[in-house]
Amino acid sequence: MHTKKLFQLVLALIIAFSATGGAWLGASAASGSSSKVITKKISFEEEADIFQGNSGVYFPSSAFTAEVELIRSDPNSRLGRKDLDFVQRWTEVRLYDSKGAEFKQVYGLIYVYYNLTKQQRRAWEDGDLGIYYYNPNERDWERCEIERLISTKNRPNGRLACVISDFGLYGMAYKD
Repeated sequence: MHTKKLFQLVLALIIAFSATGGAWLGASAASGSSSKVITKKISFEEEADIFQGNSGVYFPSSAFTAEVELIRSDPNSRLGRKDLDFVQRWTEVRLYDSKGAEFKQVYGLIYVYYNLTKQQRRAWEDGDLGIYYYNPNERDWERCEIERLISTKNRPNGRLACVISDFGLYGMAYKD
């Protein structure tokens, strides 16, 4: 009798894990031990630049009063793609209100950016390098629709910026 109940419990756990596995895989890619997290409070209509290493998120004039969570994580095969060679750590952007509820909709102008090396700048100019967004609904990476080179930052190589339309996971990669 004890063996039968144990078997039923294990089976129930397997079914429960299988049912939630897809949603779990699409969640934060930064749950591994190689992640680095920084948080900063931002205020409505104020400029904010939150960065870590060679990447960050920039609000020219915030449409939010919120806490920004910036997570940098090493690219991994779970969300990787064979034709994309990520050249820096992934950058994940999340916003939370004062009660801890996550903002899902982007309002206003927000950039995710990466500082470029000389080689990366040349690759971007040749069309071989770009910023990609991980679309959890499609379970695939999509090239940023609006990329801009900001030559006044990180001189002389500049900074590649993506105007974001969704909060989530971003990466800069060469496309094979």
